[in-house]
Amino acid sequence: MKNKKQRFILIRQRRTRVNFPLLAALQCLCRYPVALRLGSSFAIVLCQLSLTSLLFASDTTINRLSLRGLKGVYVKVERIEPEIEKDGLTKNHIRRDVELKLRKAGIKTLSKDEWFNTIGSPYLYVNVNVMKLRASKEYIYSVNIALRQNAYPVREPIEVIGATTWSIGEIVGITYNLDKIRSSVKGQVDKFIKTYLAVNR
Repeated sequence: MKNKKQRFILIRQRRTRVNFPLLAALQCLCRYPVALRLGSSFAIVLCQLSLTSLLFASDTTINRLSLRGLKGVYVKVERIEPEIEKDGLTKNHIRRDVELKLRKAGIKTLSKDEWFNTIGSPYLYVNVNVMKLRASKEYIYSVNIALRQNAYPVREPIEVIGATTWSIGEIVGITYNLDKIRSSVKGQVDKFIKTYLAVNR
């Protein structure tokens, strides 16, 4: 029994970065036993949350090289639901957190005008989905961060606007504290910064 448990934990750790909605829901249920007490409806809600951002991790050597030579990035944050903003987590909070981390790392944050006039129009896409559980007052969330820029397919000389050239994958979790969600975003940004600096030495 112990060996089976250890093997399950090992598999779950290896799969952490896989962005598949059902697997993400199972991971969350395993990590947070309280979810089991909420019944199957919790898993359904979590799957719905994950389905809103089907972004597979793209962190290969080639993907990382797509960050080389970038002089800066524009930060684009998706909207946060009004109920969540009322509780204290706003789009502006997330944007400020991300931009501050980038600037501290020496990565320029572009204004809209600068972004529009920069070759490739690169931007860091931040998608934070949050849903509030009425019964427990907890928040289930997913965080996706990706570098998007205009690109040209090899087979066809056309410009693809906002193609995802790098991403770290999705984080899914549950918490009572909205600050934990902000911390999760910062953690994903740290991974972007590490990758960016590694290819722009």
